[in-house]
Amino acid sequence: MGKHYNSSEKKINIKKILFCIIIITAIAAFIVLKCKANNNKKEVLNIIDSALLSLKENNNEEVNKYIDYDLLITGLDDILLDEEKTSIKKDLFNTISWSVEDIEINKDSAVAIIEVSNKDYREILTKWMKEVVNEKNKGAEISDELALEKLQTIIKSETTMKTVIKKINFENQDGKWNVILDNNFIELVYPGIDSVTKALIL
Repeated sequence: MGKHYNSSEKKINIKKILFCIIIITAIAAFIVLKCKANNNKKEVLNIIDSALLSLKENNNEEVNKYIDYDLLITGLDDILLDEEKTSIKKDLFNTISWSVEDIEINKDSAVAIIEVSNKDYREILTKWMKEVVNEKNKGAEISDELALEKLQTIIKSETTMKTVIKKINFENQDGKWNVILDNNFIELVYPGIDSVTKALIL
């Protein structure tokens, strides 16, 4: 004879089935979200590597896919270089190296902790300013061209490296991750420059 279920047993079985469905659905949703987060992390990581490699190789066209290269450069005109004199730019990032410590995704924003080593721009700009001041104290006339030439020589010959760690922000617009170009990013790729700019402001 077949086994008969009473109504209470049927209710218990239905509850068990519903509970299992809920658990399976929750696990599936978690897996989907986890995969999406991992894909976003990989995308942000690829952007970091591509942007910094393009800076190192002085590939302006490629850099502009990720950050506004002109803004990154011209934002430093007051203390670094004249926008019209581009010969110095190729030496700014040619020694840069980096590693990504962590990436956190929060919906349409992300934060990456990045460690960068590059020429020490505090050393570079301090040496440059001293040279210019010394020449002026000797009565020499320092033209913009000569000042730029001195700066370029110092940047090319500088061997002191500085390592910094910064939190870099990203935002997702229309499915594409973009680097937010702020002071953190500038201080990341120009290590030590923040101390010089603060001194100039003071």
